[in-house]
This record gives sequence, structure tokens and C-alpha cells, in this order.
Amino acid sequence: MGFDFILDELHQTVDDIPDGASFFAKDLLKGAEWKELPVGGRIRFGKYFKRKVENGEFPGVLYQGRDNNNSASYKKEKVRGADEK
Repeated sequence: MGFDFILDELHQTVDDIPDGASFFAKDLLKGAEWKELPVGGRIRFGKYFKRKVENGEFPGVLYQGRDNNNSASYKKEKVRGADEK
């Protein structure tokens, strides 16, 4: 099962996260969507999102490492425009 079909939705959800905020991949899905995924699906989604972040597909999102609950933690930084230094 791939997650590319929700890529546009993920971009919109990430855009809505305030600059400077930390979040988990599960925060990008609605509660019901996350709960409906089997454990293996949750793991695949987490790996999918991390790979997209590492490939630069979510500018301004940084992987911070594992949190206490072993979930991957991310932080959204402000993306500087071409006119900013």
C-alpha cells in the first residue's frame, strides 16, 4: 500500500502547522484515519513520510529523531523566501 494518493493532502496539512512547532507523522492524519490503519500500515506511513522529508519534498520540515515514545519527531521551520536573508 502506497501513500502517494494523499500527498497533496499531506502538503496542505503540513502547511497548516505553525512555524517552530514539533509534530509526529500521525498528527498529519485525522484521528480516525490513523486509528483505522493496522500497526504495519502506521509503520509504513511513518517511513513514507520520513523518506519524503529526507528527499526534500516538505521544505522546512526537519526530522528531529526519535521521541520518548519511539515515534519519529519532526519540526517545521519557516521556509525563507528568495527575498529573505
